[in-house]
Amino acid sequence: IYSVATLCSIYHLDTALDKLIAALAIRLSRQLDAALNFSPQKTERQSRFGRNRRGQKLAHLLFDLLAKHGGRHALEAWHIVLGCVLRFDRLGLLPASLLEIDDFREADGSPLPSLRDKHRRERAQEKNYNQDQGGGGGGEALVASGAIVFKRG
Repeated sequence: IYSVATLCSIYHLDTALDKLIAALAIRLSRQLDAALNFSPQKTERQSRFGRNRRGQKLAHLLFDLLAKHGGRHALEAWHIVLGCVLRFDRLGLLPASLLEIDDFREADGSPLPSLRDKHRRERAQEKNYNQDQGGGGGGEALVASGAIVFKRG
């Protein structure tokens, strides 16, 4: 399989490599689903996959191919691969270091402001502005992104 993937990568056979990665990811998904459906106990599900040599080899092969060749050539297979990653997470087999990311920082080391917090502040300011303006004429004006939208009150 490594040879086929290498040839596909060299000759830019993106569709063939994508189908190969998708097929491996589908098989791995089935192995992971079998472990997930094995027992309600998390430790039993983890040990089920831990005893599954075929599933482990399949996971190693899939992620090794993705690391070497798939980043440029995997097209439609990514959603299947991400499904596998989510199944690994549900099984509790991903390390915390893989699941947590550091905040992005400014050049001086301070954290960048959150866009979500900025959006919440803007919405609160708009709401306060609209309440201060009153709602004369049977409607309330909402100012958002430079456009004025009237809603009935």
